[in-house]
Amino acid sequence: MQTCWLGSLRNQVRGSLTYVRNVTSDPDGMEINNNLMGGNMTCLNNDPAVQYGDTMAAPNLVGGFASGECGFNVVKPNPAASPGPPPVSAGPLEHISVSTWSLNTYFGKHTATHVTSLPPVTTTSGYTITGDLNNFVLSGTGLRGSGTFNPKAMPGQSGDQVLSTVYPDGSRSFIAYDTCQCRFGGKAGTVMMRFYGTTSANGFTYGTFLVVSGGTGHGGLSSLAGWGTFSSVGNWSGTWRLVEHLRIT
Repeated sequence: MQTCWLGSLRNQVRGSLTYVRNVTSDPDGMEINNNLMGGNMTCLNNDPAVQYGDTMAAPNLVGGFASGECGFNVVKPNPAASPGPPPVSAGPLEHISVSTWSLNTYFGKHTATHVTSLPPVTTTSGYTITGDLNNFVLSGTGLRGSGTFNPKAMPGQSGDQVLSTVYPDGSRSFIAYDTCQCRFGGKAGTVMMRFYGTTSANGFTYGTFLVVSGGTGHGGLSSLAGWGTFSSVGNWSGTWRLVEHLRIT
């Protein structure tokens, strides 16, 4: 691809990803971060080379091997230095990719308390778009902390904000944007997570989540990498059981 900018973030792929001979006119392009794959990742002869840019994202998570510009041994500043405007100073060095096999497994719970909702919107196809704004608590052996919804903050930057598509049969798909003041591995910092989920017509919720934050401004958890699964089975309404795969890289 030859274009003005290329970004590839938060893709979840059962197989492999390959990025070869792409060129962008923007020196901030080639932001290939925070992808989760079961197979391999290869990045070769891209211009500029794969980088964090200004995404402030977490590393790629690779189940197979990672090579070239996305190799496990490649470290890049997060964020990359930029002349601006406004100018951005280079952040701490962070691995561009991390092996999922290097992560440790923990168990926890995500408990949300409803604060308010946005007015629902009905689409021409008969679906309903809803937005729910919550406080939440993370407990267990992995990430521990909480998030409080702040109505004065930018959307997606406080508490638990859930954007859902509700279908005529009552089932729904959703993305939840969580910002946690958390502790993990004896360190404290800000962690941003995204939950990609489905709720069946009979109320069963399940899905996958990613740690999506990294670099400057996240304290002792600036180099946290991780992902996991969640479900509502065996829990009270508003509580999800988490299986967390995490490591400070």
